[in-house]
Amino acid sequence: MKESWNEKNFKSSSETKTEEYKLILLNDNVNSFDNVIQNLVRICGFDYERAEQCTLLTHLKGKYNIMSGNIHTLTELHEQLKRNNIQTKIEKK
Repeated sequence: MKESWNEKNFKSSSETKTEEYKLILLNDNVNSFDNVIQNLVRICGFDYERAEQCTLLTHLKGKYNIMSGNIHTLTELHEQLKRNNIQTKIEKK
């Protein structure tokens, strides 16, 4: 028997697909490399090498996508980094 179309079974793409966002580290002339690295390790949970690479790439390119994920997680990290004077922004992928 064929199943009839039922709106209850329909989920819009916005309900089933979570939006992906990216957290972008911005270069500044205020923070030292060591300070940025320490904050990325402490706040984002990066190992030292990853934090160092992100910091160097940010310095060279002016900005660098350090993490992707859902808006809630990235907003929390963004706020914590901001409280420590590390400049970031969140963009939709």
